[in-house]
Amino acid sequence: TLRTVSAGKLMVELERARLTKTLSRIREDEGKKEEACKILQEIQVETIGSMELKEKAEFLLEQIRLCIETKKWVRASIVAKKVNTEKLGEGGFEDLKLRFYELMIQYYKHEGAYFDTCKCYHAVMLTKSKAKDMDGLKEALKMTVLYLVLSPYDSEVSDMIHRLKAVQKELKLLPLARALVYLFTTNELIPWPMTKKRTC
Repeated sequence: TLRTVSAGKLMVELERARLTKTLSRIREDEGKKEEACKILQEIQVETIGSMELKEKAEFLLEQIRLCIETKKWVRASIVAKKVNTEKLGEGGFEDLKLRFYELMIQYYKHEGAYFDTCKCYHAVMLTKSKAKDMDGLKEALKMTVLYLVLSPYDSEVSDMIHRLKAVQKELKLLPLARALVYLFTTNELIPWPMTKKRTC
Protein backbone atom coordinates (compact mmCIF):
# COMPACT_ATOMS: atom_id res chain seq x y z
CA THR A 1 0.00 0.00 0.00
CA LEU A 2 0.98 3.66 -0.27
CA ARG A 3 1.45 3.85 3.49
CA THR A 4 3.82 0.91 3.46
CA VAL A 5 5.85 2.31 0.57
CA SER A 6 6.11 5.78 2.16
CA ALA A 7 7.01 4.53 5.66
CA GLY A 8 10.26 6.05 6.96
CA LYS A 9 10.71 8.40 4.00
CA LEU A 10 11.13 11.97 5.24
CA MET A 11 10.42 13.55 1.85
CA VAL A 12 6.84 12.24 1.90
CA GLU A 13 6.13 12.23 5.66
CA LEU A 14 3.51 14.98 5.31
CA GLU A 15 1.66 13.11 2.56
CA ARG A 16 1.84 9.87 4.57
CA ALA A 17 0.37 11.61 7.62
CA ARG A 18 -2.53 12.93 5.55
CA LEU A 19 -3.06 9.52 3.99
CA THR A 20 -3.09 7.92 7.44
CA LYS A 21 -5.69 10.42 8.65
CA THR A 22 -7.89 9.61 5.65
CA LEU A 23 -7.57 5.87 6.28
CA SER A 24 -8.43 6.40 9.95
CA ARG A 25 -11.56 8.32 8.95
CA ILE A 26 -12.57 5.52 6.57
CA ARG A 27 -12.19 2.91 9.32
CA GLU A 28 -14.22 5.07 11.70
CA ASP A 29 -16.99 5.43 9.11
CA GLU A 30 -17.00 1.64 8.84
CA GLY A 31 -17.64 1.46 12.58
CA LYS A 32 -14.12 0.27 13.40
CA LYS A 33 -13.28 3.01 15.87
CA GLU A 34 -10.62 1.01 17.75
CA GLU A 35 -8.76 0.37 14.52
CA ALA A 36 -9.17 4.00 13.44
CA CYS A 37 -7.63 5.13 16.74
CA LYS A 38 -4.72 2.69 16.43
CA ILE A 39 -3.97 3.79 12.85
CA LEU A 40 -3.97 7.50 13.73
CA GLN A 41 -1.71 7.01 16.76
CA GLU A 42 1.04 5.67 14.45
CA ILE A 43 1.86 9.20 13.32
CA GLN A 44 4.08 11.37 15.55
CA VAL A 45 2.77 14.57 14.02
CA GLU A 46 4.89 16.85 16.22
CA THR A 47 8.04 15.68 14.38
CA ILE A 48 6.75 16.60 10.92
CA GLY A 49 8.51 19.89 10.18
CA SER A 50 6.74 20.55 6.87
CA MET A 51 3.25 20.49 8.42
CA GLU A 52 1.65 23.83 9.31
CA LEU A 53 0.77 24.49 12.96
CA LYS A 54 -2.97 24.56 12.33
CA GLU A 55 -2.92 21.19 10.57
CA LYS A 56 -0.77 19.74 13.37
CA ALA A 57 -3.26 20.96 15.95
CA GLU A 58 -6.18 19.47 14.00
CA PHE A 59 -4.33 16.16 13.77
CA LEU A 60 -3.59 16.09 17.49
CA LEU A 61 -7.20 16.94 18.35
CA GLU A 62 -8.37 14.01 16.20
CA GLN A 63 -5.96 11.73 18.06
CA ILE A 64 -7.30 12.97 21.42
CA ARG A 65 -10.93 12.61 20.30
CA LEU A 66 -10.48 9.02 19.17
CA CYS A 67 -8.58 8.14 22.36
CA ILE A 68 -11.41 9.53 24.49
CA GLU A 69 -14.11 7.82 22.45
CA THR A 70 -12.30 4.49 22.73
CA LYS A 71 -11.61 5.12 26.44
CA LYS A 72 -7.83 5.21 26.07
CA TRP A 73 -7.56 7.82 28.81
CA VAL A 74 -3.82 7.58 29.49
CA ARG A 75 -3.02 7.92 25.80
CA ALA A 76 -5.38 10.90 25.52
CA SER A 77 -3.48 12.63 28.33
CA ILE A 78 -0.12 11.97 26.65
CA VAL A 79 -1.29 13.37 23.30
CA ALA A 80 -2.91 16.40 24.98
CA LYS A 81 0.48 17.42 26.42
CA LYS A 82 1.76 17.82 22.84
CA VAL A 83 -0.78 20.57 22.07
CA ASN A 84 0.72 24.06 22.25
CA THR A 85 -1.99 25.96 24.13
CA GLU A 86 -0.15 29.27 23.71
CA LYS A 87 -0.40 28.95 19.93
CA LEU A 88 -4.10 28.08 20.23
CA GLY A 89 -4.55 31.42 21.98
CA GLU A 90 -3.44 33.30 18.87
CA GLY A 91 -5.78 34.72 16.25
CA GLY A 92 -7.26 32.26 13.78
CA PHE A 93 -7.08 29.32 16.19
CA GLU A 94 -10.25 30.06 18.21
CA ASP A 95 -12.26 27.10 16.85
CA LEU A 96 -9.40 24.70 17.55
CA LYS A 97 -8.93 26.17 21.03
CA LEU A 98 -12.60 25.55 21.87
CA ARG A 99 -12.43 22.01 20.48
CA PHE A 100 -9.32 21.29 22.53
CA TYR A 101 -10.83 22.49 25.79
CA GLU A 102 -14.12 20.65 25.11
CA LEU A 103 -12.12 17.44 24.72
CA MET A 104 -10.10 18.15 27.87
CA ILE A 105 -13.29 18.81 29.80
CA GLN A 106 -14.42 15.28 28.89
CA TYR A 107 -11.06 13.90 29.99
CA TYR A 108 -10.90 15.78 33.31
CA LYS A 109 -14.53 14.92 34.14
CA HIS A 110 -13.66 11.25 33.70
CA GLU A 111 -10.64 11.71 35.98
CA GLY A 112 -12.70 13.57 38.59
CA ALA A 113 -10.30 16.51 38.35
CA TYR A 114 -12.67 19.34 39.25
CA PHE A 115 -10.19 22.20 39.27
CA ASP A 116 -8.68 21.21 35.91
CA THR A 117 -12.23 21.03 34.52
CA CYS A 118 -12.87 24.49 35.96
CA LYS A 119 -9.75 25.90 34.27
CA CYS A 120 -10.88 24.48 30.92
CA TYR A 121 -14.31 26.09 31.27
CA HIS A 122 -12.59 29.34 32.25
CA ALA A 123 -10.50 29.24 29.05
CA VAL A 124 -13.71 28.63 27.06
CA MET A 125 -15.33 31.57 28.87
CA LEU A 126 -12.49 33.93 27.92
CA THR A 127 -12.66 32.78 24.29
CA LYS A 128 -16.43 33.26 24.16
CA SER A 129 -16.01 36.71 25.72
CA LYS A 130 -13.64 37.78 22.92
CA ALA A 131 -16.09 36.43 20.35
CA LYS A 132 -18.96 38.39 21.97
CA ASP A 133 -20.89 35.12 22.34
CA MET A 134 -22.98 35.95 25.42
CA ASP A 135 -24.92 32.68 25.56
CA GLY A 136 -21.71 30.66 25.34
CA LEU A 137 -20.03 32.95 27.88
CA LYS A 138 -22.85 32.55 30.41
CA GLU A 139 -22.83 28.76 30.11
CA ALA A 140 -19.04 28.59 30.43
CA LEU A 141 -19.06 30.97 33.42
CA LYS A 142 -21.75 28.92 35.16
CA MET A 143 -19.75 25.70 34.71
CA THR A 144 -16.52 27.47 35.79
CA VAL A 145 -18.11 28.49 39.09
CA LEU A 146 -19.75 25.09 39.61
CA TYR A 147 -16.53 23.10 39.19
CA LEU A 148 -14.54 25.69 41.12
CA VAL A 149 -16.65 25.35 44.25
CA LEU A 150 -16.44 21.56 43.95
CA SER A 151 -12.63 21.70 43.87
CA PRO A 152 -10.55 20.89 46.98
CA TYR A 153 -9.64 24.26 48.49
CA ASP A 154 -6.08 25.54 48.13
CA SER A 155 -4.30 28.80 47.25
CA GLU A 156 -4.85 28.31 43.51
CA VAL A 157 -8.58 27.76 43.97
CA SER A 158 -8.73 30.83 46.23
CA ASP A 159 -6.97 32.95 43.61
CA MET A 160 -9.33 31.78 40.87
CA ILE A 161 -12.51 32.45 42.84
CA HIS A 162 -11.34 35.97 43.74
CA ARG A 163 -10.58 36.62 40.07
CA LEU A 164 -14.09 35.47 39.18
CA LYS A 165 -15.52 37.78 41.82
CA ALA A 166 -14.13 40.68 39.76
CA VAL A 167 -16.20 39.64 36.73
CA GLN A 168 -19.23 41.49 38.09
CA LYS A 169 -20.87 42.38 34.77
CA GLU A 170 -21.16 38.75 33.66
CA LEU A 171 -21.94 37.39 37.14
CA LYS A 172 -24.98 39.68 37.38
CA LEU A 173 -26.53 37.61 34.59
CA LEU A 174 -26.23 34.46 36.75
CA PRO A 175 -27.63 35.13 40.26
CA LEU A 176 -26.92 31.64 41.65
CA ALA A 177 -23.33 31.60 40.37
CA ARG A 178 -22.84 35.11 41.75
CA ALA A 179 -24.17 33.98 45.13
CA LEU A 180 -21.83 30.99 45.22
CA VAL A 181 -18.82 33.17 44.43
CA TYR A 182 -19.87 35.59 47.19
CA LEU A 183 -20.39 32.79 49.75
CA PHE A 184 -17.01 31.21 49.01
CA THR A 185 -15.16 34.51 49.38
CA THR A 186 -16.55 35.53 52.77
CA ASN A 187 -15.46 34.25 56.19
CA GLU A 188 -18.80 32.91 57.38
CA LEU A 189 -20.65 29.62 57.49
CA ILE A 190 -22.73 28.85 54.43
CA PRO A 191 -26.39 28.06 55.24
CA TRP A 192 -27.89 25.11 53.37
CA PRO A 193 -30.26 25.00 51.66
CA MET A 194 -29.52 28.45 50.31
CA THR A 195 -32.26 30.98 50.95
CA LYS A 196 -33.75 33.09 48.20
CA LYS A 197 -32.09 36.13 49.77
CA ARG A 198 -28.66 34.52 49.33
CA THR A 199 -29.17 33.96 45.58
CA CYS A 200 -30.20 37.53 44.79
